[in-house]
Amino acid sequence: SMVGTWSWPTTLSPLTTAAAAALKALTTANVTQWTTTLPSSSTSTSNRVNNMPLSLRSGGLLPGGFYRFRLSCGGSVADVDVRTNAAPLGGSLTSLPTNGVALSTLFTLTARDWRDSDGDYPLTYVFAVVEPSGGLMRLSTSSWTAIPSVTSDWFVRDTVLPSGIRNQSYALPLRCVVTDALQGSTVTLANVTVTSTAASSPSGVALVQQTVSMFGNLSSASSTLIAQRYGMVVMALMRRDSKSGVGALAQLTSSQRLSLATSLASFLNATVPYTDVDRRPMAELLVTNATQLIAEAKVAMAQEQAANALAALVLPSSSSSSPN
Repeated sequence: SMVGTWSWPTTLSPLTTAAAAALKALTTANVTQWTTTLPSSSTSTSNRVNNMPLSLRSGGLLPGGFYRFRLSCGGSVADVDVRTNAAPLGGSLTSLPTNGVALSTLFTLTARDWRDSDGDYPLTYVFAVVEPSGGLMRLSTSSWTAIPSVTSDWFVRDTVLPSGIRNQSYALPLRCVVTDALQGSTVTLANVTVTSTAASSPSGVALVQQTVSMFGNLSSASSTLIAQRYGMVVMALMRRDSKSGVGALAQLTSSQRLSLATSLASFLNATVPYTDVDRRPMAELLVTNATQLIAEAKVAMAQEQAANALAALVLPSSSSSSPN
């Protein structure tokens, strides 16, 4: 028989393995061992290559860890040492300013001082803003909407943001995923306060007009990121305010939502040809999201029309006499 073992430093937690069905796993504190018996035909050929499959669950090997795979056959031993990729570390995510007004204040987000101990450069940066489920702020159930940016840049300059959650003092979590050249990544979070007061937020009609005017000024490739960021924020607000029933966009009628979503889809689609190839999937996703908002607004309009038609029905008077 042949015995294979693999081990890791005592400072790391024991790992769970999922070996092939033919392998019998024996787990100790820091060593996992499996044993398999080769067919008799295999041992008769001196130069035969035999495979011993071993699969590990995703995330089973810790970043920056040292692992040794050992094969024993009779009195012979062969080791293979493996070091896993270490994710970027040491940096932070900050925002200037740390508070402001939705769709008005310009924020600069910075992922500063990130480095990779293995030297797996370049690093890439993906910034995102939380999109709460309904009106609740639970990071475990909320999704994240990427902020259009150049992934090689460690900052996003002059971007508007959606408002935070009212019952959380308008807190708005931000995220940056820093990834090295071998796809090792680290997630870092930061919080800003973004208010949306009646005095500072535009009305539904004004917001539609403001958005159309904003995208109407789109004339060069240099403005595509600004347009895409603005569109992302407006769509995030439309989805959230619609779910929560509060916020500047909660007051929009279905026809206003349709007008706004149609404008967003049209002008976001116009930015795609000016978008760099590596950022084009994100730009196309924004167009897809805007198109989905159009479909949702049409469904809402149909429901409103059906409800109005039902309310307008005049039932026959119960006091009318029947013919003799």
